[in-house]
Amino acid sequence: MRLLVIAICATLFSTVSSAPAGSFLAIEQFNGKKTGGHIVRLKKGASRSKVLEKIHLIQGDLSVTHLSIINGFSGTLDPPVLQLLRSSDQVESISEDGVVRPFEMVTQ
Repeated sequence: MRLLVIAICATLFSTVSSAPAGSFLAIEQFNGKKTGGHIVRLKKGASRSKVLEKIHLIQGDLSVTHLSIINGFSGTLDPPVLQLLRSSDQVESISEDGVVRPFEMVTQ
């Protein structure tokens, strides 16, 4: 049943995703305490509302924060949604969301 849902979702997402098979974006890792969410940055000209509409069909309980300054959004995304976003030609980057505190010492 789960495979059927993923297959249907992949078909629905095909208008947003047209990357070559096997071509997936790497998820940028956060070095520190993580929130469990992700930050998705869309490419210039990509429609955030259309991308969110498609992934809402996969993850109905999707709650995101719109990030208009970078044409993106953040939220807690299910693995099937992350896979589809990783293969989308509309997505520029996906990063783990981390906890950042002001005045915290950062070592690089």
